[in-house]
Parts: sequence; structure tokens; C-alpha cells
Amino acid sequence: MAHLISNIIKIKKQNPLLSNQNISEKVGCSRQYVHRILRKADLPNAPRKRNVRFCKVCGSESTAIVHKGRCSYEYYRPEVVCSFCRVKFRRHLAAIKQGYIRGFSYIYCSRECYTKGRADKTITWAK
Repeated sequence: MAHLISNIIKIKKQNPLLSNQNISEKVGCSRQYVHRILRKADLPNAPRKRNVRFCKVCGSESTAIVHKGRCSYEYYRPEVVCSFCRVKFRRHLAAIKQGYIRGFSYIYCSRECYTKGRADKTITWAK
């Protein structure tokens, strides 16, 4: 038992970045046992690998897909162009996805543009 404890401590001192799981596989005991021994010996556990994410809007490091505030607004309400009048406007991302799921191939800014765009098939960019 004492040999196992000294072996765990020796391996940890030689490789400080080695995880408890890897040490337990080398020694032949449980990961929790390795953790308990290292805690009693006052040796730090290996730091967990942090998944680095970047905000999809501004590109800076973030803990979420997008930051709160302006980045969230721009991501979840992208700017789109009306298929009839060519006016830029923002539409909620879920509404755009639902439209494509339902088979709509055009995005209109209003009901008026929708009816005009459906009626006027001669305009090349409205098709």
C-alpha cells in the first residue's frame, strides 16, 4: 500500500501535467484514489483542458457561442434583404430557419412585398 502511494506521488512529480486517469491506468487503481492521495500529499491536480470558444460575431474569446448584448442581437437577428423591394432589415434567426424548412425560398419584409413579389414573376431578382 505504501509502495503504491509513493509510486503515485513519484509519477505525479515526474509528470505534473499527467491526468489522474492516466496515473491510475499506469499504477492500476481508481482515479478517485489517485485524487485522494495527491490531495493528501498537497500536490496539485492537472489543470483541466479548457475548451476555447470564440464569439461567432466579434471573434473574441468567449464562454458561450456569442456574447450577450450586441453580439447576441446581431447573431440571432441577422440582416437580410427583401426579395422584392431590396430593403435591408433584421429577422429572427428561428423565423428564417422555419421559412426554409417550410419550403419558402424568398424572404419578404412585409405582407405587401410578399403579395407583390408572388404576383410579379417578371422581375429577375424576385424569382
